[in-house]
Amino acid sequence: MLKNYVWEKPFVLREIEKHDLNAKSGIYVIGTGRPINRMLATDPNGILYIGKSVNLQNRVWAFQDWGHDASEFLCEINWVCEKILEANYPECQREVEKNCRVKDCLVHIVSVERTLLSEAEHAALFAYLQNFGEYPPLNLSAPNRWHKPVDEDIHWAERGLKFKDEGHKKIGG
Repeated sequence: MLKNYVWEKPFVLREIEKHDLNAKSGIYVIGTGRPINRMLATDPNGILYIGKSVNLQNRVWAFQDWGHDASEFLCEINWVCEKILEANYPECQREVEKNCRVKDCLVHIVSVERTLLSEAEHAALFAYLQNFGEYPPLNLSAPNRWHKPVDEDIHWAERGLKFKDEGHKKIGG
């Protein structure tokens, strides 16, 4: 299944050009690198979004360039961006785009075969849900795609996302 796929070391979004993501399919995780309080526990990595792509480079570039639904949501609703990224932005949209700290977010990726993308994404999303009681804040459509992956894949995702057990009880665990 997924246990043979290794999560790469996280990098800052603004340094994407230093990483060879061309023609790689896989899972990507965007986070602030700072704790975010969630329903059941604090997410120590501040994960904002978990997604999949047949072309990681294009998808991650789209996130930093406002061509992704999640980053566009941040850009369009200033007060959400201010709360999530802890920054103050002017009302002028052009200034928001120029100054937004989205490019300071951390990216965590794992290359996965195209045939396993949906399975890997579901495992990562479910692992997050199981640990924190809700999906990452920018996974706006996740509840519409829910199903429980096999336990082995959930454990793979938990290890890759480096969740810390803070004494909370996992849902279903």
